Amino acid sequence: MIFRQLFEPVSCTYSYILASRRGGEALIIDPVLDQVDRYLRLMEELELNLVKAVDTHLHADHITGLGALRDRTQCITVMGEQSKVDVVSIRVTDGEQLRVEGVVLDAMYTPGHTDDSYSFLCGDRVFTGDTLLIRGTGRTDFQNGDPLAQYESLFGRLLRLPDETLVNPAHDYKGETVSTIGEERTHNPRLQVRSAEEYVELMNNLGQSEDDGCGDPRQHASGPGAGADCTARLGLQRRPGEGTDRRTRRGSDRPARELRARAAW
Repeated sequence: MIFRQLFEPVSCTYSYILASRRGGEALIIDPVLDQVDRYLRLMEELELNLVKAVDTHLHADHITGLGALRDRTQCITVMGEQSKVDVVSIRVTDGEQLRVEGVVLDAMYTPGHTDDSYSFLCGDRVFTGDTLLIRGTGRTDFQNGDPLAQYESLFGRLLRLPDETLVNPAHDYKGETVSTIGEERTHNPRLQVRSAEEYVELMNNLGQSEDDGCGDPRQHASGPGAGADCTARLGLQRRPGEGTDRRTRRGSDRPARELRARAAW
């Protein structure tokens, strides 16, 4: 099994490339537009044929690479059925399977961070998007976020996976590359709550400077038009390369790096 975890330092984003064998079909999860050349170079080095590109949700902190990858490779682009963007070729539903040669992903609808958030279970690991981060969880104050829905996604779905299940999130703010469901259940401070009400109160009272998935809270005020800036910055209805406004984020001084998972596939 080929598995690559790649890091984009401006948005602190992890992207993942999976394939069953060298020279075979591959898919990528949560690609960033600025890194498309890097992904394609690695695909060429590994003699992989990119056939599917997947976003776990509508990203507010970077411009997705789905459109550029589709235009350059004719791959199929995938998001959940709740997504409204038109760059998507296939919309998956909860419980549906995504397949490429020798690789199967089970789609899990895990809303809360956004209303279109999905996680994808693949064997001994789960790709959690921004719903479950390493020692954190995604914010719930924009893009139709809902702390109660996120509580149910976490405690009703993700935390019911086996303890040894590897957690591969869409972002890293703690300097970690991978965790497990068991570790997060025990050590994630956001999960040390006794009720849904306590989690909702926790999420509704986050400090404005806290960085937990999707950038500066000042970019996402509530009220009419909230989240419009997020959608516009994605460039999903533009040609690749247009509207690529970026901002410096904590951790952006770290060099871009390619990381291999600790667990053997």
